[in-house]
Amino acid sequence: MLKSLNDKGYNTLAINTPSFKQIIFIINLAAPIALTMVSNILFYTIISFLATSLGPVTLAAHQVMMGLYILCTTWGEPLAQTAQCFMPAHICGVDRNLQKARDLLKSLMKIGIIVGFTPGCCAISVPWFFPQIFTKDLGIIAQMRLVSVPFLFSLMITPPTLSLEGTLLAVRDLHARMLAASVCKDASHFGLQGSWWMLAAFQWTRFFQAYSRLHSSRSVLANPPLSHDEGSLLQVA
Repeated sequence: MLKSLNDKGYNTLAINTPSFKQIIFIINLAAPIALTMVSNILFYTIISFLATSLGPVTLAAHQVMMGLYILCTTWGEPLAQTAQCFMPAHICGVDRNLQKARDLLKSLMKIGIIVGFTPGCCAISVPWFFPQIFTKDLGIIAQMRLVSVPFLFSLMITPPTLSLEGTLLAVRDLHARMLAASVCKDASHFGLQGSWWMLAAFQWTRFFQAYSRLHSSRSVLANPPLSHDEGSLLQVA
């Protein structure tokens, strides 16, 4: 790689000190993303902490379901990466075409719904039909089954949310990604199921926040504004 850069005329060993304006630009770009990632990780950590306070059986069930959840959410990451790769050209590029950008977002949303719902159904079938893969403890299995519904509600909306947030990130609309997660300190009174319903509410809040940002009259996709026939961003083309 270094040789390839040298062949193109770049000095790979040159070290330049960034200017103050460049530092401010990097901070403005990276700080909201970093804050969003930290808030998401903090939210998941708090949920795990609440599960820990409920005893070893509940914690074991939570760890199994959280492992399945993280495994399934990775299926939505390519949607965000696709939006980040192709949206800038359609929205800000030389061949600017907002209709193609809206069509791409519709396609990503449809794929996201399928990618979220299908693995979600497969994942919640594990505690009901194949719990022996992880444990034979009846108490842990019961707790795993208890959170099946909020698990599905959380997972099914995550890939569409990643599509929307990937589009916002592609056009550097970073403010909508700064989501404050409000966690009630008494949530442990509702048990493991209450913690997972909190996660579901968190994911749906992210979705509606990103959707409203892209669907507003000031959205980059609505300039020129959507016509009456085009309707919603989620309307079937």
